[in-house]
Amino acid sequence: MSDRLSWIILRRAISGIVIVISLILVVSFYFSYLHWISIKTCSTGWIGSVHKLDAALGYVPIPCSNGMTILSKDVKIPVYYDCNGFRIASVGSPGQLGSPRSHVDSLLALGCSFTFGFGVPSEHTYCSQLAKKMGVSPLNAGRCSYGLAEMVTLARQIIPAFKPKTVLVQYSPWLVDRSRLRYAPSFFGLLPHPYFVSGPEGSIKIHRPDFMSAIFDLDFEVFRHSHHTFGDFLNFSLSRKFPSIAHDLLHSSLVRLKESLALVPTPEQDTEKIVRSAYLEIESICSRHGSNMVIVVLGMDNTLTIVPESFKKLKSKMVDSQAVLIDRLKTSSMEEYAKAYYHWGKNPSVIIDRHPNIHAHEIIAESVLSETSF
Repeated sequence: MSDRLSWIILRRAISGIVIVISLILVVSFYFSYLHWISIKTCSTGWIGSVHKLDAALGYVPIPCSNGMTILSKDVKIPVYYDCNGFRIASVGSPGQLGSPRSHVDSLLALGCSFTFGFGVPSEHTYCSQLAKKMGVSPLNAGRCSYGLAEMVTLARQIIPAFKPKTVLVQYSPWLVDRSRLRYAPSFFGLLPHPYFVSGPEGSIKIHRPDFMSAIFDLDFEVFRHSHHTFGDFLNFSLSRKFPSIAHDLLHSSLVRLKESLALVPTPEQDTEKIVRSAYLEIESICSRHGSNMVIVVLGMDNTLTIVPESFKKLKSKMVDSQAVLIDRLKTSSMEEYAKAYYHWGKNPSVIIDRHPNIHAHEIIAESVLSETSF
């Protein structure tokens, strides 16, 4: 190979590397700007330090912490966690300082942000409303971005310790979908979480998160009230966002490499197997500890949620709250559904969030109470 040809190859390689690095920087600055603007304008998300990393669940609430969820600049909902990580109405609410034995007459709810009540005060969630009607303590273990793998993990931890009278277990199709992915939904950055993988003899088991997220390691909150300047953006990018992006890029690349070498398992993709195994295990845990399990079916729009065939083999009661929500409407149109059950704000009025609003939570609680004898 001549010196001229070697020089051409080297120059093209260097040019290619420069182009790739330039593209990474441009994309990084773009996502950094979106995150920075989101913090400055109080877009949908969280205020305060209320969550921390967890090796088994990806993230968990910080005990006895408080913050806010943001639906828009003008709509912020307080969030309080008790010493056990359950969502409560305020500091000093029942259960904040209680031991597991004090929750024998309690109602546990497992699910995602729909059960947590994103955008809804704790006392208005269907868990709290139903618990009040039953005369028991609410144990709201619904958590944003959680899937079915996290719900099973929590069931293993909470039910034996607290032995709740009733356990509400959310079913929504996306809970299963999330448990087939390595990463949970997040506003910014990667959030590794547990997922299902194939086990021995056709069984499935839960695989822990592939690595720890950087989302909760870096303090983004300090930029919420800092000056809205280019220097502030540059400081945000270099000290916060770029380290987060580099962390995610490095670790996700390592995961892909390990997967190609069969060093990490591939997430289970058999939806029916996941549903059957997960809900049967939660039902079994409930049975062993004297808890009544109720499956609460929830959807996201005006279409009925298809219930898995495997639910017919369960002994637990199933309540199709999504069907009740749709049935309560004057018409089953998407426009009518959104008007009744989404969060609206601003002027003129627009949809600011698609989680169930207070009215939807009321109907969900009523549907469970009317179709179940406790």
